[in-house]
Amino acid sequence: MKIRKSILDGALMMAAALIVSCATKPYMAKEDEEIFAAWVNTSYNSIARGKDDSYIMAGYAQKIITKPDGTYELYGSVTDMVHQLTFKYTIIDKWTDSDGNIWYKIIAKYKTEYMEQTRYGLDKISNSGRTWEYVGSANDYPTKIGPNHPEYRIYYRQEE
Repeated sequence: MKIRKSILDGALMMAAALIVSCATKPYMAKEDEEIFAAWVNTSYNSIARGKDDSYIMAGYAQKIITKPDGTYELYGSVTDMVHQLTFKYTIIDKWTDSDGNIWYKIIAKYKTEYMEQTRYGLDKISNSGRTWEYVGSANDYPTKIGPNHPEYRIYYRQEE
């Protein structure tokens, strides 16, 4: 009886290990991902400084710098030298569609002294590499990108 239980326990452990090893793992980003750049849209409103010197989102960042270290830096204005918010992000998946556009599924988090937030994003880099569109959600990954989505944003690669 003990031998049968040991065999059953071993089989269950092997099955569990197989399931865990086959689970979806985040995409391993390369140093030269197409999304890593400075992106700008001067038509967006700036992020405002709060009374206590913290930053509040009063609009959308005019500049976002995406970095290989897993951070987004948000700048209220394209001329700002100091970023105002930092998001930590993980690329979960990446693929290229039939038109040559590059897609990313991303989870991003930020934490301030006052709040913590997790965002699920669907991002698209145009086949020219010049345009970055994304939509975000607090609940789940969006399935489509487009200007009708309330959290749709569009940015353009900043020229060097």
